[in-house]
Amino acid sequence: FFFFFFFFLFIFFNFFYLDKTELNLVAAGTTQIVKLAATYSWDIIDKPSWVNINPSYGSGNKTLYISATATSESRSGVVIFGTLGRNRKYITLNINQTV
Repeated sequence: FFFFFFFFLFIFFNFFYLDKTELNLVAAGTTQIVKLAATYSWDIIDKPSWVNINPSYGSGNKTLYISATATSESRSGVVIFGTLGRNRKYITLNINQTV
C-alpha cells in the first residue's frame, strides 16, 4: 500500500517551475532573485554568456541569484533550465537588460 501511495505522490505531484517568467535588469548589472521549485535535480541547459546565475544546478527548491555584466547597449536573452534524467522537463526565463 505504501509503495502505491508514494508512487502516486511522485507521479502526480512532480513540479518544476520558476516564480518569474521574465526578469528586467539594469545596465549596471545588479543582482535579482528568482525562486526555482522542483522535485527533480536540475541544471542550466543554455544561457546568454553575459548572464550569471548562482547556483547553476541543484536539487529541489533553490533561490537563484541572477545578474548580468555591465553593458552600454540594451539586450535580451533566454535562460533554459532542465531537469535531469530520462523524462526531462524544461522551463525558460526571459532576461532583458536596458541602458
